[in-house]
Amino acid sequence: EGQHIKPFGIEMRSFADDSQDFQLLDPNLAIVRTQVLDYFFAQTQIVDDDHFMFAWEHSMDVGPSEESLLDQLCLQVGFERGHTAEYITGQRREVMDNYPELGFFRDIVFILKVFMVPTSDALPEIRAWMPTDAQLQWQYKRKKVKEKGSKEMDVRYFVVKAFERKLKTNYKGPKDKQGQPKSILKKIQELFSTGHPRAPPSGANPSNLVGKDVETEDDILHIRKLPDFGGAITQQNSELLLQFLTVPYLRIPLVLQFFASQEHTQALNETALQEILDCCLFEPGPWHPPK
Repeated sequence: EGQHIKPFGIEMRSFADDSQDFQLLDPNLAIVRTQVLDYFFAQTQIVDDDHFMFAWEHSMDVGPSEESLLDQLCLQVGFERGHTAEYITGQRREVMDNYPELGFFRDIVFILKVFMVPTSDALPEIRAWMPTDAQLQWQYKRKKVKEKGSKEMDVRYFVVKAFERKLKTNYKGPKDKQGQPKSILKKIQELFSTGHPRAPPSGANPSNLVGKDVETEDDILHIRKLPDFGGAITQQNSELLLQFLTVPYLRIPLVLQFFASQEHTQALNETALQEILDCCLFEPGPWHPPK
């Protein structure tokens, strides 16, 4: 059994992290989200790590999966080997002329991952674009880079242009440099420090509401000043509501019961409290792979 007969696939771990704060008002959308994530998870069970193609969010260079697939294709058909990058960009036309579906698949995957960028600054501005503006233009470039105290390095990378700009897929994943999951507050801070967020953070996340890292209800007790949402609720009720928000899934009946009283129903005139209730009810939350 050699590497050329193993299956290839694509991964979308970024979508699992990104979609947990979507407000899915239709239950069918929540089902579709789960089916999409289950589909990509199933690929991880049969596809080797070095056979996931077009991992543009990790590197814009040619990966081992593209090298393997194109080398297999060249051996099968008789194309000249060793020009993987040029075949992918279409600078050498042999592959794309004979297998145009590979180019369509390349573009679909790239656009999908562009949509997963954390800030709207990386996306094309909203205006009346022509269909031809959306056509991706691929190039493969090389340049010499020298860092302090190191030798000169040869850096190679794809450049993709459309909508009169370079497009980037700069999702870094849910882990920091030490390999530990990022805190909710850290992810929120990164969103606002890097530009305008493409989608706002969850309105039902207590860390977002108080501006501090909150994981359990005990963390709420150590915060001196809690939001009163424009005076709509007291500090005591704010503490109670924020504690409810620290327990995903269980928070749904707790928050509904909280707003069921006449006093708190009146408080729903405040837009921020409406947002909290909507997020509790309609955000799917973290996705857990099937066992």
